Amino acid sequence: LADMVAPFYAAGAGSPEAETPDTIVIFKCLYALCSAFMPTAHALSSPRNPWPQLVYHEFRRLLKYHDPALEAHMTEVDPKWSAPQLGKAGGASGVVPSACFFRGFAGVLSHVGLLRLWDYLLVEADPYIPWFVLAAALNKHRGIIFESSSPAILRDAVEQIIKSLNSTSNLEAAIAEAV
Repeated sequence: LADMVAPFYAAGAGSPEAETPDTIVIFKCLYALCSAFMPTAHALSSPRNPWPQLVYHEFRRLLKYHDPALEAHMTEVDPKWSAPQLGKAGGASGVVPSACFFRGFAGVLSHVGLLRLWDYLLVEADPYIPWFVLAAALNKHRGIIFESSSPAILRDAVEQIIKSLNSTSNLEAAIAEAV
């Protein structure tokens, strides 16, 4: 929850005359954002819920549709790359952080990048924009992934690609490709 709320607080922290937003307003914004565009934000609350497996499976299908060679290489390197491992801290999967799907990259991107991505999420009114942004980023940096030869190296490569989205130019390019 802190990862989801922090960007709203950080948005006004840049200028000296900025006021700290009212907590009630922040949580109303968060609730509206989550209920409209991140309906899966609650999905990790139950270990018996099949939703995380379905979400990762659908992302794998999306990647396979848009870049079959990339998906095939990732599967060859780590056949379980798209299986969430919910027992790990933060609900992280072996390769792709669950925050990319369930929290719209909250806790993964910087506050500035996160707010920029959420702006596009609101403008496009499509809850799958984060999925397409991730697929576009993986496609753009596919060379790094194709150099991966083990699950650990693949995990590091995907982490590096996701961190590259903190750069405004990389995030803008991924968003442009996604929309």
